Amino acid sequence: EDESDDEDELQPLPGTDVQDEKQPAKTIFYLNDLKKAIISEDYEQVEAALNQFPERIRELPNELPAMAEELVDAVLYLDNRFNMSTFRDKRRQILVSLASCAPEVVVASLHKHFFAKQVM
Repeated sequence: EDESDDEDELQPLPGTDVQDEKQPAKTIFYLNDLKKAIISEDYEQVEAALNQFPERIRELPNELPAMAEELVDAVLYLDNRFNMSTFRDKRRQILVSLASCAPEVVVASLHKHFFAKQVM
């Protein structure tokens, strides 16, 4: 009888560690790495990038002007392929951070996309 009780308990899949499930997200330090992470096929990378992007934009003003237009492009055409409930808000926060930290480049890029009718 003891053996059947042991068999009925839920067991983690081999190669998984139940204790590791809620590890903090890896910090991404550079804007180029964030851009790569948001287009990744890995859910955790995308989620970490979406969460960290607005703060990193504000922290890296010297890196931003050179990358602002390609970041706008990446964020505008980003799909919610993981059906994240906060995706639209996170994407909006990133765009607002970009526009507030590099307004000339970002507004020109948004203007170009808007009039090309390619957005959303």
